[in-house]
Amino acid sequence: MFHASRDAARRYYLSITSTLLVAIGLWLVVAALGINYNNVMGAAASTAVIGIILSLLGLVIARAKFDATPITWVTTALGIWLAVSPFVLGFTGSTWAMVNNIYIGFITILISALTASEASGVR
Repeated sequence: MFHASRDAARRYYLSITSTLLVAIGLWLVVAALGINYNNVMGAAASTAVIGIILSLLGLVIARAKFDATPITWVTTALGIWLAVSPFVLGFTGSTWAMVNNIYIGFITILISALTASEASGVR
């Protein structure tokens, strides 16, 4: 009985964190369209593509009937890319775009770590 309730709690927790990943992904797509990336080649596109991928992976984690820990490593890597992309792609001159990517990158890393802590135990 205890095992079943623990699995239900993990499922609920994963549904929350995966929903947050989907929401972050959707925000990134909207931000790529609405924030000025100072016409830096690929900056807005990179943000939008990362947003789409995060949303899709969030949906996969929510529906996973398997150990989703490897997917959380991918979402962590995407969060790292978001945080460093202003410096790599050179859009530090656009304050809103830079701050958006750095903060959302760190939030993505945090959510991915929290998701990984529970994803391994769900079957």
